[in-house]
Amino acid sequence: AAITDGANPAIHIIRNDTAGATLTVTRCSFTLTSTAGIVLFSNVAGTWTVRQNIFAGTGATYSVSLGTINGSYNALLATAASTVTGGRVTEKTAPQTYYISAGMSIQDGIDAAAADTPVPAATVRYTVQVSPGLYTEALTMSAFVDVIGLGTREDVIVRQADATVVTGAANCVLENVTVDLNAPTAARNMIIDNLVVLANFRVRNCILTITTPGGFAHRVLHLTAASTVEFDGNAADIGGGASVILNVEAAATLTVRNCDLIITTGTGFILRSTAAGTTNLRENSFGGTGAVY
Repeated sequence: AAITDGANPAIHIIRNDTAGATLTVTRCSFTLTSTAGIVLFSNVAGTWTVRQNIFAGTGATYSVSLGTINGSYNALLATAASTVTGGRVTEKTAPQTYYISAGMSIQDGIDAAAADTPVPAATVRYTVQVSPGLYTEALTMSAFVDVIGLGTREDVIVRQADATVVTGAANCVLENVTVDLNAPTAARNMIIDNLVVLANFRVRNCILTITTPGGFAHRVLHLTAASTVEFDGNAADIGGGASVILNVEAAATLTVRNCDLIITTGTGFILRSTAAGTTNLRENSFGGTGAVY
């Protein structure tokens, strides 16, 4: 289908209004020349299997408020962002790779990979690739499922308002994204192990920010279990009250390499350790008006 419709710019090529419907769309080519148009529209509970299609033009591929769309091996060439306000949309682009574009949910990609077959393992790692955009959500990582931003690390922003942004997991990587804690109203922790021992949780090449921190004592990386964490190539410039960038409250093993960490509050710390553990620091830059240790 190749649709150009200036008189009806909000046209939908395939629309589901019947709750419980099951739709399968395979090996089709859709070009929609309408910036407000949508190829696949779902506003009721139902299940879509969308496989090996081409979506092009100036419209959006998906608009979903309810329903589940399981996409795989599609060419997503449409220029307008999809809109997912409810339900779930996932796109699998390779046997162990999921792709998330603006308007979709990173967490949906993580959950789909974690439930996939074969089960994620050391020899079967999955990757959730995230295209540039703003993703307003909190992430709960999953073992052997890596989240990798595409483009520069400034291009993919994961933002959560007034709450923890990332809960880590064992044997996984968060890489090449900006993690932003937005407008906290009290002391908050940005990235946590959540009292669970995590083996080989890695945060790489990320920018860590707190927008409008207030005068609160925030913690960027907050370890409360005997986890093993690598913090590599990250940048943080943190204000607020007595904030801490690296906060260790358990017998954790933390390795910090090639990071540029700035604490811009005189009562804050770049690293604070209040428990027996080991922190390895190598080739970092520490600055600001707070203390290093």
